[in-house]
Formats: sequence, C-alpha cells, structure tokens
Amino acid sequence: MKSLIKITALSLILFVALSSCITKTTYIKPIDKKQTEILLIGTFHFDNPGLDIAKNNSFEVLNTKTQAELDVMAQKIKEFNPTKIFVEWSYDRQNELDTLYNSYLNGTGDFSKDKNEIFQLAFRVGKLNNNERLEAIDYKMNFPFGEVLEILEKRKQTALKEEIMTTIQKIGTDFDEKLKKGISLTDMLLSHNTDTFRYMANNAYETILNAGNDTDFESANLVSQWNKRNLYMYSLLKKKTTDKDERVMVLLGASHIANIKLMLDANKDWKTVELKDVLTIKKQY
Repeated sequence: MKSLIKITALSLILFVALSSCITKTTYIKPIDKKQTEILLIGTFHFDNPGLDIAKNNSFEVLNTKTQAELDVMAQKIKEFNPTKIFVEWSYDRQNELDTLYNSYLNGTGDFSKDKNEIFQLAFRVGKLNNNERLEAIDYKMNFPFGEVLEILEKRKQTALKEEIMTTIQKIGTDFDEKLKKGISLTDMLLSHNTDTFRYMANNAYETILNAGNDTDFESANLVSQWNKRNLYMYSLLKKKTTDKDERVMVLLGASHIANIKLMLDANKDWKTVELKDVLTIKKQY
C-alpha cells in the first residue's frame, strides 16, 4: 500500500512539473534556415493628400536640405541592398507604376516637383540599387468611419467619441508640433517607426471597437476592413518574396506597418529590420 502511495505521489509530482513546463513555454521562432530580412519603413504621406482621418500640415520635402537627406537615406538603404522594394500603390495598377518607374530610370519623366514618398524615396533607392521594378501591394478597402461616428451619436457615447477623436487628433498635432520645431525628415520618419507609435496606431482600433452596444457592429466592420486591407498587402508581400530574396524593403503608411508587423513577427522565415539600424550600417551587404 505504501509503495502504491509513493508511486502515485511521484506520478503526481511528475505531472505537475511537466504541466508547469508546458504552460510556461515561451514561443520562439524556430530558425532552420537563413531568414529573409524585411526592412520596414513606416511613413507619413509626403504629398499629404488629406485622405487619412488624422490630419496634419505638409512637410516640405522639395527643399535642398530635405533632398540631401533623402539622398543620404537612399544611399544607406542601397547598402542594405534590397532585392525587392514594396510600396503602397494599388496592386491592380502595377503597369502604371512600371511605366512611371521606367520613365524615372531613363530620365524621360520629371519627378522633381512630385512630393509622393514613392517617387521621392522608393524610386531613389531603386535606381541606386539597380532594381528593375517596384512591387505594388496596396488593396484599397472601404473605411466606414462615418458609420462609427453615427452609432456613437445614436448610443450617446459622448465620452468614447471624445476619446477616439482625441487619439486621432493627437497623431496630427504631434506631427505639426514637430514641424514647428524644425524636425528633419529623417527624425520625423524615425518617430513613425517606434514601438510607441505602433502601439498607439494599433490601440486606436481597439478603442474604436467599443462603439455601439452588443447589437451594433459598425465598429467591428470598420476594424475588419482595416485589418483586411493590411492582410491583403501582407499576402502579396509573401507571394512576391521568394527564397532568392535575402533582403527586401517595404515602404507603407506607418499605421499599415504597425499592423503588418504583428503578422511579420509570427513568420519564422522572416526577420524584421528597422530604419534606424539601416541608417547606421557600417558594413557593405
């Protein structure tokens, strides 16, 4: 009987120990081959078309100082040597992007007055690095923010509406305050690629999900559209990146990058690289 008790007790101890090991295991990416390095560049829109819900003033990217910064940045990214460059351009307009890029390469197109970050940064990098083309991966979706505002009004969620609008406005006001202080383009971009900015961008959608009651799904619909757009872009990034691509560059709006990085972090075959690290590269790839 005592032997049986000892065996039972020992079995219980082993079971508890094994359970503890299982529940406390932290997921670590298994690395069984060289990972593709994904340079993430979350940006604000240089040409500021006013399409985002967060509004801010325009950054002057065409002056001599900023153009010199772009030249330095492009040279550093060239040293990173991305075999592919992905940009926020509608995937079904790839032919149009190809035409524009080719005219940039052969000097028949004049982009000196165009502020778009694709022309100002991605084209620069592509030409320096001898990339034959840029990859369009955007997939436009409906963004029914007006429906969310309507349900907030209908359910009299005044405090929640104020919280949402304050968060959105903060992105714009923070940007404008940096502009007033004379921030450089490099530092502005770096500020859009921090953990703090990405948390704020992603958390804004968590807050929006609280709009309405348990029979209202306007907020869930908006967030699903946002996530779907980013998921579609991520799927195109995966499909267009092959085993031959050791390093690639992704230039998208900073809030898109914030969302997509959550998916990238779960990909064992890829390793994310930050702009701040590329700008301090000391070796040649």
